[in-house]
Amino acid sequence: MKRRIGFSLIVSYVIFSIIISAAHAEQSAEQILQATGVKGGLIVHIGCGGGRLTAALRANDSFLVHGLDTDQANIKKAREHIQSLNMYGKVSVEQLTGASLPYSDNLVNLVVAEKPGRVSTDEVMRVLCPNGAAYIKQDGRWIKKIKPRPKDIDEWSHFLHDASNNAVAADTQVGPPRRLKWICGPLWSRSHEFNSSLCAMVSANGRLFYIFDEGLTGVTASTTPERWVLTARDAFNGVLLWKLPMPKWGAGHWKNKALRSAPLTVPRLLVAKGERVFITLGYGEAVSALDAATGRILATYEQTEGTEEIRCLEDILLLRKGRNLLLAIDIKTDKKLWQATGKIQPLSLAAEGGKVFYQDGQELLCLRLTDGEELWRAPSKRAVSLLVAHENLVLLAAGPELQALSAETGKTIWTTKASVGRRELFVANGRIWHWQGNGIVGRDLGTGQITEKLNTDDVFTPGHHPRCYQSKATENFLITPNRGVEFVSVTGAENTQNDWVRGACRYGIMPGNGLLYVPPHPCFCYPGVKLTGFNALAPASAERQRPKAANRLQRGPAFGKIENYPQGNPNDWPTYRHDARRTGATSCDVGPQLHEQWQVRLQGKLTPPVVAADRVYVAAKDEHTLYSFGIENGRKLWQFTAAGRIDSPPSVHGELVLFGCADGRVYCLRASDGQLVWRFKAAPQEQRIIAFGQLESPWRVHGSVLLKDGAAYFTAGRSSYLDGGIYVFALETKTGKILHQARIDTWARTREDARGKPFVPAYHIEGVQSDILVSEGDYIYLGQVKFDLKLAKQEVPYIMPGAEKKEVVMDLMDQPFVVDMKSQQKYEKVQHDWQWRTHKGMMEDYQKRYGGASMGDRNMGLHVFSTSGFLDDSWFNRTFWMYSATWPGYYIAHRAPKTGQLLVVGPEKTYAVQVYTSRNLQSPLFTPGERGYLLYADDNDNEPTLADYTRGVPKGIGFTRKKGCIFCL
Repeated sequence: MKRRIGFSLIVSYVIFSIIISAAHAEQSAEQILQATGVKGGLIVHIGCGGGRLTAALRANDSFLVHGLDTDQANIKKAREHIQSLNMYGKVSVEQLTGASLPYSDNLVNLVVAEKPGRVSTDEVMRVLCPNGAAYIKQDGRWIKKIKPRPKDIDEWSHFLHDASNNAVAADTQVGPPRRLKWICGPLWSRSHEFNSSLCAMVSANGRLFYIFDEGLTGVTASTTPERWVLTARDAFNGVLLWKLPMPKWGAGHWKNKALRSAPLTVPRLLVAKGERVFITLGYGEAVSALDAATGRILATYEQTEGTEEIRCLEDILLLRKGRNLLLAIDIKTDKKLWQATGKIQPLSLAAEGGKVFYQDGQELLCLRLTDGEELWRAPSKRAVSLLVAHENLVLLAAGPELQALSAETGKTIWTTKASVGRRELFVANGRIWHWQGNGIVGRDLGTGQITEKLNTDDVFTPGHHPRCYQSKATENFLITPNRGVEFVSVTGAENTQNDWVRGACRYGIMPGNGLLYVPPHPCFCYPGVKLTGFNALAPASAERQRPKAANRLQRGPAFGKIENYPQGNPNDWPTYRHDARRTGATSCDVGPQLHEQWQVRLQGKLTPPVVAADRVYVAAKDEHTLYSFGIENGRKLWQFTAAGRIDSPPSVHGELVLFGCADGRVYCLRASDGQLVWRFKAAPQEQRIIAFGQLESPWRVHGSVLLKDGAAYFTAGRSSYLDGGIYVFALETKTGKILHQARIDTWARTREDARGKPFVPAYHIEGVQSDILVSEGDYIYLGQVKFDLKLAKQEVPYIMPGAEKKEVVMDLMDQPFVVDMKSQQKYEKVQHDWQWRTHKGMMEDYQKRYGGASMGDRNMGLHVFSTSGFLDDSWFNRTFWMYSATWPGYYIAHRAPKTGQLLVVGPEKTYAVQVYTSRNLQSPLFTPGERGYLLYADDNDNEPTLADYTRGVPKGIGFTRKKGCIFCL
């Protein structure tokens, strides 16, 4: 009995000690956060030990925490502790090797290190973002160091940069994008047919704020609700800080839902200043001040309902309410300072140098900022379309004239005839810049005379139309939207064309904090190439070059010690979508009556399962963990935690289980017990950025590697235009030895890919984004890129029109694939004539040289592919899967055979689910509740076909069919 009591006391003491230890860790974390003042973002804990302090540092959902330790035993303990709290992923642990920290420059908000080991203070400061904190224990005392904000980066606090309406960032770090700094979702904005999903975005004090519609992607029906949200992220790493729903916002309040229907004042209703954000949380409602760190409402200003524009200068908020009232509010006291009345012209309000400017009827007024006293007024002949204040000048664009007034007196300094295109005017690098026709001119600030005409021929390619969003600028570049994002130098440096980057409709992109922010878009030009998602991009010079990866192959304890166990059978499903062809089909019989045999509960989002040799494998994506279960009873056999997200299921080859990981590696495990056989570092450098809320390598590897003929094929990277491109490997499955390798790097300063090619560069571009690989026959496919088994790139010719290629297709009237297009040929003629009318010279040249223009369709060889990537589950209405020998390029294919949002390929037939069975003049459409999805089957040799009248026509009917389907339901 005494022994039992003693044992109980010991157990109680241990439990009590654990509780005290955990409480101490939490208290220490609270003290650290309080001492450093960090309120959200990425925290790195060097020397994480057992992980208790590491876990406690995630005080709320505004934090992402990464622990580092040199001891593998500590890492194991830390992971087990964090997993027991169901926090793994948002808190994760990795081994630290060497003296370098595995992070991109300027990424981390807080580094905590009790024992930094070989990591120097300089290295810690390198990874800290501006205003980030290092909290390091030295000689028994905790020392805090703050990284200063560089003078060569700038904020972007208003729609047009600041209260002056001069959309120019004083940021010399921003440059042509070469590297990904962070990315988040969604992958697409809602739809091309709806209001632009992103209507406003600003940045201040290291944070990013934007208003976004998170409504159902691809569906434009008015019955499907909008879900507008104000979102705050860390500007340097994209960590989500907070969200605030905005139910009284959007089409129902703007009275229109079309793409360009949002009032021009909407992006001017969001302003950030220091630790505050100013916004009308409902359209037409009063202006509120929010805490920038938490989103908490600090104040709502009385009598500000109906505010249409907000400006902020020197702690004074300026609000234009309707067309007859201007209010000024002191944001330190939240009290009204003054008001002015009159006929205030929308979009003319600006403030600079302690003065407020706006057009009042037929006059331009200047008021003192602090008390609203009128300083001067000047006559105005006509309505001002643009007013920009710059130092001692007020620049006015009105009708056919450009005018400069003295900011001190209102006297006219000069007037010149100038038609300012696109309502855009910039003062950068000591000159005035504006569009004139299709070009850009620079004018002298003192005289208004043209001093320079920028040559943009190298980056303004013909075709289509300039994008429908505002240009932005820095002191070095005009960032134009001719095709996507062109960096046009105003300093005499080279221009750079970036057609693979495109901003949100109406809003566009935003430069600031040394980065280029590119929100999601709804465009289908350049399928499989153009960036999707919300991206923050850095120039090449912003990232310190790090040593290339060495000792890529690491052997594990199971290397050369593979046990024999039952091999797979024909009923197995050993890889993503069953096989290397990604058919999604099996010959295994499944009866119509199903019942539950077993179930297990796992944390978070899961990959699809795979089955091999009586074992089931599935990964908890965000928890970085792969599980193995017995197929008969669901008993867990083992689990393996990697150093990053696993986005798709593993591939099983005999006794080997292989998978790729977001840490830039491929892992090979022993199937019997999950022990590591080998691990291969595919990433060229040990570096982390933040992707979709977690740390990842810029050269992430998708989970499902392609197994073929004893080799494992996979990609490492994200885009052939970023971070040196996409690396492609073939490894020997048993040993991890490199058999073949290649790299796809398509970055170029200008569109070299389009020279001497038959495609219209406005609609097509060479390149690719990373994806799960597909094999058919002796070839491997990645988007529009084709390799042989030795990873030698193959020619994939463009398909050109010709007299011998006349195609007769089905009349799809009264077919289930179309319900609302009365005349296909008539619509095609409209598109054809527009192309020839607007780009006659280009089209004549293409007709003479090539017999017509290609929209990027190519002869690839029969295989399964997705125009947006296999792992894009958004069902965006302009993307699709297809089983075809033709890469579709710019053409839509929702009426084509073997095409849909779901696809399964059998030995003789392909089965598809088509969601978007109708379309308007621009996009495939679907209305929930109006009709169901279309389920149909086609013979595998029923190839998608282009009718003669749609060949080379932009936004035409696209691919259709020569013969009908086997069945349509």
